Amino acid sequence: MKSKNRMLFGILLLALYGCGGGGGGNAPAITPLSSEKAITSYSINSVDGAIDEGAKTITVALPFGTNLNGLIATFTTSGESVEIEGTPQESGVTANDFTNSVVYTVFAEDSSTANYTVTVNAGVKLTKTGQTVCYNASGNVIDCSGTGQDGDLQKGVAWPNPRFTVGTGAEADCVTDNLTGLMWAKNATNLPGEKLTWQGSLDYVETMNSGSGLCGHIDWRLPNVKELRSLFNFGQAETASWLNTQGFINVQADWYWSSTTSTGYVPHRAYIGYMARGHLAIDDKTNSNYAWPTRGGRAGVVELPKTGQTVCYNASGNVIDCSGTGQDGDLQKGVAWPNPRFTVGTGAEADCVIDNLTGLIWAKDGNLGGTRNWQESLDYVAAMNSGGGLCGHTDWRLPNINELESLKHDGELTTGSWLNTQGFISVQDDWYWSSTTDAYSNNAAWFFSTRGDHRNFLGDKANIIYMWPVRDGQ
Repeated sequence: MKSKNRMLFGILLLALYGCGGGGGGNAPAITPLSSEKAITSYSINSVDGAIDEGAKTITVALPFGTNLNGLIATFTTSGESVEIEGTPQESGVTANDFTNSVVYTVFAEDSSTANYTVTVNAGVKLTKTGQTVCYNASGNVIDCSGTGQDGDLQKGVAWPNPRFTVGTGAEADCVTDNLTGLMWAKNATNLPGEKLTWQGSLDYVETMNSGSGLCGHIDWRLPNVKELRSLFNFGQAETASWLNTQGFINVQADWYWSSTTSTGYVPHRAYIGYMARGHLAIDDKTNSNYAWPTRGGRAGVVELPKTGQTVCYNASGNVIDCSGTGQDGDLQKGVAWPNPRFTVGTGAEADCVIDNLTGLIWAKDGNLGGTRNWQESLDYVAAMNSGGGLCGHTDWRLPNINELESLKHDGELTTGSWLNTQGFISVQDDWYWSSTTDAYSNNAAWFFSTRGDHRNFLGDKANIIYMWPVRDGQ
């Protein structure tokens, strides 16, 4: 209706002034109707949205667990009016359901329009690790009940069944992960068929996209480190063998490149994932490993978060312009982190910190339990819960490897030092135990590094390293 009114107004102006207005006088100057139609600012709950004018998208990152129904946006526009599916939108007044992406249509004075897709995220849900069995320090299988191990608690979102779906028709050479929504090349080694350097891997994927692509798509990329590790199954002795039973072929028990540079002191190296066991390590970019292309397929059960990397580096470790590199810092795939990322508790919860991305609550003191072996770390948390607990809660646990990994910031020199600026205290740039046993060597468990040049590795359960309690939040 508004569009029709604007058209009628334009016709009326032409009728009045198009013939000079009569009487031989000069026609008055007509000011052209404006074609401006941009959303120039946007926020929800005082959280500014990230506007990508080129893509006409707006992303808002709200704290974990925020109810996305009935949210009211505050915005400014250079256009005349704004609608969602024909419903007029008034800044600071109109409520909408943002459970799914919403399209705003901005009308200019001249009746032209622009559409902005607004996506509101309320954190991410971490997934189960895949571990369902428990082991003692000697590696023997034991009853899980009350152990506090990963196989006992099995925290996280359950995996769908089937976990993977092989494509059909034009997509027969691809496999979709129903958990994350990512689409992967079905053949994990014949693309490109040999090991490549890091830059060679990035170049290969670019060549794919400039050619015929794969499965009818030309938006493939080298996965970032979180996308690559999403394939790990910590309940299997060998992830590669398991993936080869899930619809993939030729997954090697070997190292695969991610697009994520190791920013901690060694930006001439990038993260690699070991499909045999689940290690994440770093390698010189001039060395050769496998490349496994991925792309955003469709909505999954969960969405993966961004890694935090926003800068790009060449093979020598020098900072370069990101545009068109295909690196993690260029594409920045994943759910945006809320700002602030962490919130320090108050009152009875003053010794705890909430992660607004995952909803997890961590002990504020990253050195609360000191250093212990694996079983002693589990026992320490059990003693906390049977005593006075922490922050008024007695449901603490040793985090699983996915929960620890969620703390990693791939844009910082060291994650530990960064966390100490986010409300935590005494976080060590060192190794921290997870509750997840190595499914291959059951006398070993996975630990996580807050240092910049390492990530997750495993060691004998008798090792003495740090531990850090966590619990569920909202």
